[in-house]
Amino acid sequence: MESSDLVTQVEQLCEVPPGTLSLSSVIDDIPGWSSLTFLGLIAMADDVYSVVLKPRQVLECATIGDLLNLLKRQQESPK
Repeated sequence: MESSDLVTQVEQLCEVPPGTLSLSSVIDDIPGWSSLTFLGLIAMADDVYSVVLKPRQVLECATIGDLLNLLKRQQESPK
């Protein structure tokens, strides 16, 4: 999983211009972040990365980098 792919996907979910976000972007400060994008992120994690995230796990992530680390951990953990 490439970090730039996740950043691009979050930009698309939040409908912000490409290059707006980075791994250090604080999720709650992202323009366009809402309860709908929150749910979209959980669905995207399942569709794109085959990772089932619990809402609580996403809420514990402060930045996109934290989210990337969570996705990597979930992919590596035995099912």
